[in-house]
Amino acid sequence: VRSSAASDVYKRQETVCGDGSSSYQPYSTVSVDSQGVGSGDSLCALRVGAAFDRSRYNVIPVDVHGLHWTCKGAGDRKVEVDKTDFSVPVGDGKIRFDYAFIMIHGTPGEDGKLQGYLEMMGIPYSTSGFVSSVETFDKTLCKRIVSEIDGLCLAREVLLRRGDRVDADAIAARLGLPV
Repeated sequence: VRSSAASDVYKRQETVCGDGSSSYQPYSTVSVDSQGVGSGDSLCALRVGAAFDRSRYNVIPVDVHGLHWTCKGAGDRKVEVDKTDFSVPVGDGKIRFDYAFIMIHGTPGEDGKLQGYLEMMGIPYSTSGFVSSVETFDKTLCKRIVSEIDGLCLAREVLLRRGDRVDADAIAARLGLPV
């Protein structure tokens, strides 16, 4: 449900992190890390989730581990997120999220995968858009794009991928010394 007041844009917001209380409030999702519960990123997401105004938002933490997305249900049991409509079952019904506050480092939170999914679902989110996330996550692609900007100077580079043969003399010749 959306209000016309600018300060109250999202009445229900998805937060892939939070307490998931059973009383009706706006629903939020704060994306927790994809590295696993207990890591520093997860603790940070829980702290951010706790900072939301609980009188306005029902913050529900969602742990994202590859294709396995869960949140805490009654009795701290893990409840699987229904990715067909980005919702969680509650009793005989389900909670559909209205907004995602993404806090995932790396994939799928920074590389555009989660943003693309949320855009397909029609759910607004807190980070940059799908295209800019894809372009900036791939540093080589990003440099190619921004190199077209007149007057922008970029450092010379040599792209090395795992398994590439490294020829220090050829790299020094291309980049110049000192590097």
